[in-house]
Amino acid sequence: MKPFILELGVEELPPFEIESLEEQLKENFVKVLNEERFEFSGIRTYSTPRRIAVFVQTLSDRGRDVEMEEVGPPLEIAKKEGRWTRAAEGFARRLGISVDELYEVRRGNKVYVAGRKVQKGRSIEDVLQDRIGSIISSLRQKKTMRWLPFQNIPFIRPIRWILALYGDRVISFTFLNLRSDRYTYGHRLLSGKLEVPSAQEYERILKENYVIPDRLERYEMMMREIEEEKGNLEPYRDESLYREINGLVEYPQAVVGQFDEVYLELPERVVITAMKVHQRYIALFENGRLASKFIAIINNLKEYRDNIVPGLEKVLKARLEDARFYYVQDTKKPLIEYLEELRDIVWHTSLGSMYDKVMRVKDLSLWMADKLGARRDVVERASLLYRNDLATLMIRDGKEFTELEGYIASEYARASGENPEVVQAIYDYTLMEEPRSLEGAILAIADRLDTIVGILSTGYRVKGSYDPLGIKKALYGIFDTIIGKGIHLDINAAIEKALEIYGLQDSIDDYSSFVFSRLENYLEEKEGIRWDIVDAVINSGLDDIYEIYARAKFLNRFRRENPQLFEEIVTGQKRAGNILKKADSIPEVRKELLKDPHEKQLYETAIRIRQPLEEALAQKDYPKAMELLLQVKGKIDAFFDNVFVMVDDDELRNNRLALLKMVKGLFDRMADFSRIQIEGK
Repeated sequence: MKPFILELGVEELPPFEIESLEEQLKENFVKVLNEERFEFSGIRTYSTPRRIAVFVQTLSDRGRDVEMEEVGPPLEIAKKEGRWTRAAEGFARRLGISVDELYEVRRGNKVYVAGRKVQKGRSIEDVLQDRIGSIISSLRQKKTMRWLPFQNIPFIRPIRWILALYGDRVISFTFLNLRSDRYTYGHRLLSGKLEVPSAQEYERILKENYVIPDRLERYEMMMREIEEEKGNLEPYRDESLYREINGLVEYPQAVVGQFDEVYLELPERVVITAMKVHQRYIALFENGRLASKFIAIINNLKEYRDNIVPGLEKVLKARLEDARFYYVQDTKKPLIEYLEELRDIVWHTSLGSMYDKVMRVKDLSLWMADKLGARRDVVERASLLYRNDLATLMIRDGKEFTELEGYIASEYARASGENPEVVQAIYDYTLMEEPRSLEGAILAIADRLDTIVGILSTGYRVKGSYDPLGIKKALYGIFDTIIGKGIHLDINAAIEKALEIYGLQDSIDDYSSFVFSRLENYLEEKEGIRWDIVDAVINSGLDDIYEIYARAKFLNRFRRENPQLFEEIVTGQKRAGNILKKADSIPEVRKELLKDPHEKQLYETAIRIRQPLEEALAQKDYPKAMELLLQVKGKIDAFFDNVFVMVDDDELRNNRLALLKMVKGLFDRMADFSRIQIEGK
């Protein structure tokens, strides 16, 4: 048992792909080791922009031998008149055993001869030579390339070297045009080609040559560097940016640069975006306000900062100067004057221009404002401004600033002297944060619902995780907004209104199904609410997404806190549902036909709690509603235990079915419990 290291040296990897490739390499390698029956322990991985590697603390030099049974020809073919035939001899020879070692086995109604053979474990050299291609080709990658004329295995970047060591011995194999060896490469600027004496010394050799191969250790080093350099300023917190930077450097060092304070007159996010999108600089704040300094993580030594920082500052100045030019030119006229220019911007080839979309969203937003009690004047003005930044230089031509769409509209609305409530509504539409205003939440919902209805009307459908037009993301934005703001909106009515505004005569069924099926996924992913509970609540007849969420959340908690009681409720409702499925038409309950005391008690209890149940549900008092239903639960359990429903007497049978239907209807007002899955059943 010795340590082992396998490293693939590559040209610079895309930073957001590195973590995934590192984990997949580990998974694929461990899978091969298990399939080839190696003994191993202590798996860890390494990754930098120029390499991915898997290290095994202890690994057997070859896979374990295993004895296997193999079934051969039928007995009547293998043995005739008590003597082995040529078929048996050939079978035994193939197994490497004598015919005397063959034995009989029964498979079904037939008898065969069988033998045991030893499958020898393979060496790590043989395994890697045979399977390195499959290990690499099964790595999932967004984009791949071929860089050799004979290459049949595409990879995300050209592979330039392979290191493979078992202890201090090179594991020799060939992949593409490369032969594995004991050489790696240190830092591109501060080192060169390195000989690694043994697998155990791999990490040490790299660290001594300015490469921190452990991704998490490199991240921690970067964060320490930021902490040391920031002084009394506060760095911009963006985990995605930090992870991206970590995937771009092998030896992170922090330096501080600065820029002219005149650029602080620009909107704050514009300056931050100019720093991070292309330069990956980290903005700094002083007392909550943006400072005219930044931190850059360089892939070099800080002793060269005097040569490096001026270049960093020069590049940033050019981008900030572009932004300043855009801002000055764009704000020479009010934001509302850009509205007509939206006519020249195509939103969708089948659905018209961006101007058409804005007009639809305005109408839908005003309809929602009336339903939800929002200010019509704020909603209308915001809807006429919120997309106008698409016609400005900052968004249309400022490539690195396109992610600020909506935010720029709010800032230009402020610069145009618009009502602060209108400015807030425009900002809220972006969903960069949870909306502060109801008007902004309405605009966010209306815009995204218009997108969903329009795109679905063209025949587009989301297939699994493939959704290039992003309508699932748009729908999740609607859910986030409704649940975050506690908005009670009849979503089916909103869909019907959106279809009406489009001038479509479509049935809402497909649109509604898309929304509610995704709501089940959303609440399970984001809130941990079981999908079947959400399904049960949806089938109680609710169209209000927030109420579906609140009720499902209550039931999910009730199930978790009272698992046995919850299962009994579900079981009872499933039983009632199954019985009712067999009935064609069910009349109303006739009280005079109730004979058994258990059915009388069930009827009286159901009648008694019916009105209080409606009131509790109307007031969203779900604990009270459940308390009332539990009063019925005991009676329905007793009913099932003591009363036979499907009697021969038609009148009596139909009356008992009617009673069951009435009682199930009470439970269905809370949720269709019969749709909930019982674990293990």
